[in-house]
Amino acid sequence: MTVPDIQWMNSAIDMAKKSQVISGKTPIRVGAVIVKDGKEVAKAFRSQYSYGEHAEFTALQILSTHLDRDKHGSEGLTKNSKLCLCLAL
Repeated sequence: MTVPDIQWMNSAIDMAKKSQVISGKTPIRVGAVIVKDGKEVAKAFRSQYSYGEHAEFTALQILSTHLDRDKHGSEGLTKNSKLCLCLAL
């Protein structure tokens, strides 16, 4: 694991800490960070917009709203991209 990888994982941990926990439920906290060519392109946490939604799906939705298809496109997302996930209980 490289130093940048550790930094992205720490960013995912920070996002996981923002997860909303419902009283009486298992306190699952998840953060997601999408990195493309060494730059963060999206990040999210579990239940960011509604209870129970997955952090990785939210990060992808955020990315899709800002996606410049000419620059990234679907092929661009599969090459040199990383998805960092962190689960914190």
